[in-house]
Amino acid sequence: MKLPLNEVLGLHTEDISFHTPAHNGGILNPALASAKYDVTELAYSDNLLFPEGVIAESEELVSRAYGFDGKSVYSTAGATALIHAAIYARAPYGNILVYGNAHRSAYSALRRAGAKAYRYSGGDLAGALRLSKAATLFVTSPDYYGNTLPLGEIGKIAARYRADVIVDASHGAHFAFSSKLPDSATLYFDTVIHSAHKTLPVLTGGAIAHVKREKETEFVRAFRDVHTTSPSYPVMASTEWAAAYMRANGEQLYAGVFDHIARFKEHVGGLPLRVADVDDFTRLVVYSEEAPAICARLAEQGIYPECSDGEKVTFIVTPFNAAKLGNVANILSDFPYAGAKRARKPLPELPEGLTELTFGFEAERVSLREAAGRILYEGVGAYPPGAPVLVPGEYITPEKRDILLELCARDDLSLVGLEKGGVLVLK
Repeated sequence: MKLPLNEVLGLHTEDISFHTPAHNGGILNPALASAKYDVTELAYSDNLLFPEGVIAESEELVSRAYGFDGKSVYSTAGATALIHAAIYARAPYGNILVYGNAHRSAYSALRRAGAKAYRYSGGDLAGALRLSKAATLFVTSPDYYGNTLPLGEIGKIAARYRADVIVDASHGAHFAFSSKLPDSATLYFDTVIHSAHKTLPVLTGGAIAHVKREKETEFVRAFRDVHTTSPSYPVMASTEWAAAYMRANGEQLYAGVFDHIARFKEHVGGLPLRVADVDDFTRLVVYSEEAPAICARLAEQGIYPECSDGEKVTFIVTPFNAAKLGNVANILSDFPYAGAKRARKPLPELPEGLTELTFGFEAERVSLREAAGRILYEGVGAYPPGAPVLVPGEYITPEKRDILLELCARDDLSLVGLEKGGVLVLK
């Protein structure tokens, strides 16, 4: 595997540092195991915002690993920075339509970009594009639970209405590396964002944007505006390594993951729970009336799922933890399902239809009883997954106010946007 960034950083681990960062190689702190790779923009290490050397070469190799004909851009500030850059780059061209669920960062980017925006949930995407007169379509696929959208069909509809497409594929960074997984969004669209650390062996904050050449200039300009000028070199190096390693070994590795998950499903098949049938087989979603208690029992044994919300326990399975699914299956088998049931409702569904969003910067907090007739400043939903049920800029009808009241009454969710019995609304 060619790993130019890892290699050049490895050549300088014994250098004497009189530059930032000030840990000087992390000599005293055992938590800084990768500190010798944590440098700044030096003669040998290039500059993420203006790459011309080893970072530029490394990003080009990542593009090839994904089979992408365009530019790949590292982020060490997560996919959030890349979503902001993508939306800032497109906002001057006209209206932006958000289709279905979207991470909260998409809405904060729309606000800060001053974008004219709409949200649509339903089965008539063509009609929503026509009515919104959108120049850009923002879609999320896969979602947090491993469900994908028909990207080929969406691409054809968007092309018919001459709308560019931004795909938040944060949870699909691994799709390109196995034929058992859904198609990678990089096969279809000009701007695709991967939160690499979610599903690949990448340090937290590692993300990649894939941008076609004709969109590169405007994206990179926006990226320079939003990304930190102090990127993490260990994060970039881990992203480079992961892409190269998975390109070389992914097919075999995910075949092994597939087998481990099949054995897990066989093991728990007779238990009073259900494993969801999702498009991404590595996203293991277990439904049970006792999901919170199951999650607590797992934690007692030092096993931490990605999330427990409502009646679901969600596991992100990778080639590096799949062999431990037997431990999970054993705990599920021994769990006392005869105990008191704690049924949980799923999150409320997104209200269907086309909604025009109204953004502003002055806000006040009001009680939920007073919220009807106001416009949300901050989205409301569970975190994780981080996709608001009601989104910033949305007009609160009495029906939507009732959804807020329902959410507020839940004790099984980690909610954002509901504080002190109220919500932030535009003044």
